[in-house]
Amino acid sequence: MKQVLFLYNPQSGKGKIEKDSQAIGEMFRQAGYSIVDGPIDFSRNPFNGHETVDLVVVAGGDGTVNYVVNRMKEKHLDLLLGIIPAGTANDFAGALGMSRNILKAAQQIAEGVVEQIDCGKVEQIGRGRDKHPDKDIYFVNIFSFGLFTTTSQHTSEHLKHRIGRLAYVVAAMRDLRNLHSIPLTITTDNETFYYQTLMGLVFNGETAGRVP
Repeated sequence: MKQVLFLYNPQSGKGKIEKDSQAIGEMFRQAGYSIVDGPIDFSRNPFNGHETVDLVVVAGGDGTVNYVVNRMKEKHLDLLLGIIPAGTANDFAGALGMSRNILKAAQQIAEGVVEQIDCGKVEQIGRGRDKHPDKDIYFVNIFSFGLFTTTSQHTSEHLKHRIGRLAYVVAAMRDLRNLHSIPLTITTDNETFYYQTLMGLVFNGETAGRVP
């Protein structure tokens, strides 16, 4: 029997996912999966002891998806991944065409087909240009740096639960106090560009905070 690892963040999206977790589990059992499920413990790798599952289903926001992808790559795994949008913005799930209804999204995964997508990697370079592959950062939606790029980290869960995506705007206004430029070099096959930039965004998805 195929096995699914169902991971959910009980803090995402006003905590609505936890009440639907049993219904989601039953949906995958009816689709022929045995299921291992539970809330994500962000202090440990959720793939410890689950390296051979057939499918990973993540219910949470973009931050939760990012965490799971990086822990997967940390163990050099390449597993099928399904995403249930249960967070505040759910940018990457939206890019994949997932329903905003949690149960309908779970059904899409259980009954859908496999599609291949890109996964970006940011290599960590030390002194002497030595690479540190154990510290590489992976992303499926967006990699960003500069102004506003730590906004999501500074946005309180309490505020997101109260006013939704507007909470990011409140946190962004606070981040304006730390405004400064960053020297950026971009090298292509043909030439090199130098910029003083306030923000850099590398998109693999389509939006950031539902803003294209």
